[in-house]
Amino acid sequence: MKRETIIRRCRKLLIPALALLLVLPMLISAYAAEGETAQGTGSIHYIYELEGTAISDAAFRLYRVAEADLAGCYTDSTRTALSADAAAEMTERYNTGMTPVASGKTDADGALDFTDLAEGLYLITGDASEAKDGTVYYPTSILAMLPGLTDSGESTMDLTVYGKPAKKDFTVEKKWAGDSASSRPESIEVTLSKNGKLVETIKLTPDENGKWTYTWPDLDPNAKYTVNEINVPSGYTASVSGSVITNTYKTSSLPKTGQLWWPVGLLGILGIVCIGIGLARRSRSKRA
Repeated sequence: MKRETIIRRCRKLLIPALALLLVLPMLISAYAAEGETAQGTGSIHYIYELEGTAISDAAFRLYRVAEADLAGCYTDSTRTALSADAAAEMTERYNTGMTPVASGKTDADGALDFTDLAEGLYLITGDASEAKDGTVYYPTSILAMLPGLTDSGESTMDLTVYGKPAKKDFTVEKKWAGDSASSRPESIEVTLSKNGKLVETIKLTPDENGKWTYTWPDLDPNAKYTVNEINVPSGYTASVSGSVITNTYKTSSLPKTGQLWWPVGLLGILGIVCIGIGLARRSRSKRA
């Protein structure tokens, strides 16, 4: 009786075990297929336009800047056009000395396809391009993540990213310290450099309100601009902080202009005369 009970229990356990053995290969195959898809290659379809107008023949480069397993570093849930500031900071470093994984130019529709891409974070950056009417377009660098998300929130390895040109202004401001307006020159010379290379030298003068400022319009948004003052006026020292140049007047122990110094000479002469008189009287008293 006990033997039959044991056999029945073994049969009950054997049937699920056999079923699991039959299903397990299929589960393993499905998991492997899913893993292959996640690790497969994808593409980024880049569209470059301004207010619906395609910009063609613009050169772009694609850099793979991070592995996909570093997703915790990214805060934008859309995984497209991530952090413009971060992209701008990366642009100079990757454009100088780094080899892109792909490059090309936009077609007549402003489109450029980057294909055969592994999972990861990508930087898309480009060069300035000039249209037939002479307009210069400066592309804004952007970051894109593969896999990305569709409009419905589904994961995809075929991502579409929209880029647009942008420009920025750069203003230099002149400040004065430790002086008076009457001692300042009529103008100063200021240089503008782009990524360390001289672009232009201007003569900066105050406006009708006495403010010393100058703005360079329509500059490359991906470049780093710096200013400096040359031929600093005599009596001043110049310091630069960002886009602000401060000229500080050097104080001196020399007499101020207009101070009277003739009494000093007169007092000196009188002192010498008094010393002479004193010595003469002493000499006479000794003779007496």
